Amino acid sequence: IDAFQDTLYTHTLRTYLGRPWK
Repeated sequence: IDAFQDTLYTHTLRTYLGRPWK
């Protein structure tokens, strides 16, 4: 679940900023 939550949070940031966060 921790990994899933991290991915979801990162995906949200990427969508919000419109840039790849990695």
